[in-house]
Amino acid sequence: MAEIAGYTKVPIVLLQAGDALSINVYIHLPMNDKLVHFAKKGEELSLEQMLKLKTMAPSQILTPTEDYKEAMKQIADSSDDGIPTPESSAEPWMDKDLRKQPSMPGKMKQAASGMMQSLAATNTAQKGILEESQLMISTIMSHLKAKGSKSANAFEEFLTQLSSETDPIMLHNKSVSALAVLILMALGKGTMDDISDLAFAGLAHDLCLPQVPSVILNSHLGAEGLLDPKKLFTLETQARQYDNHMDLAIKLLVEKGKYKISEATHRMILQHHETWEGTGPKGLSGAKIYYPSRVLRIADDWVCLLQNPQMPQTFSNAFRQLEQINRMLPKKVYDPDLLAQIGKVLFAV
Repeated sequence: MAEIAGYTKVPIVLLQAGDALSINVYIHLPMNDKLVHFAKKGEELSLEQMLKLKTMAPSQILTPTEDYKEAMKQIADSSDDGIPTPESSAEPWMDKDLRKQPSMPGKMKQAASGMMQSLAATNTAQKGILEESQLMISTIMSHLKAKGSKSANAFEEFLTQLSSETDPIMLHNKSVSALAVLILMALGKGTMDDISDLAFAGLAHDLCLPQVPSVILNSHLGAEGLLDPKKLFTLETQARQYDNHMDLAIKLLVEKGKYKISEATHRMILQHHETWEGTGPKGLSGAKIYYPSRVLRIADDWVCLLQNPQMPQTFSNAFRQLEQINRMLPKKVYDPDLLAQIGKVLFAV
């Protein structure tokens, strides 16, 4: 189905039988390419209507983009009603100051889970498959910026600079940012501050890849060296340049002085190429790798498979390939528990 200007696919969390709708719902009829107003904002969705929607393809259920943005802001706003993360359930990787922040709202977790399941149900490979996820994340970031989040502010400023860019690195970075945050949200991990920190880290993680030799750059973006990128290096200096691109990104952001990056964002960028069994550039392994960096590592490689120019993968097949990589290699690349949790969200098992 061709995109319809001004409309966005509806996340399932916004459609619950018996609840007042926060959006207008339209149905796209592909036979005559018409939009039908199915349910009005403020109305309660009946069980019969909900069952009818479940018989339709996700791409047929639409809402005006402005309605969608407003609904996402309301979901993000519900974090103000959250309670501080209880010490007993705080993640080990969370800093003490972050544990005082409101926990992630349940509706946000539901929205992200629904989005990931919708992506997994898409049977065709699409280079722009994460565009709607980017819209969701950008809307939430705008809301967090208004509430004073420094990372959300840096995200918006940085994104504005990239908005006119169409080169593969910028497409890659924006996609990784959206997918990493989507994963964190779908798993219900961390706080709203973690979301904004990870969104900015994803946007800047490969900022300095243009400074590495083109053979390495192309192998990374094309997923050619996903199993072991260093096998493609012909010189030791190339390997060092690849390993250093994380440090160079931090240095460039600090030198610019414009972007106030948090310590958490700093760690996410520096550790995003670490591997579960310690074969990455910094030699960190297991729980010593910052949890959001483990999420970023998975999102980075997942996007490389989705946007492979020669053989793009579907969303679910790309994930299955990451699982296969972890099984095939003698030393695991990705956090196996994290992969398993993502799989449960994707395939609702």
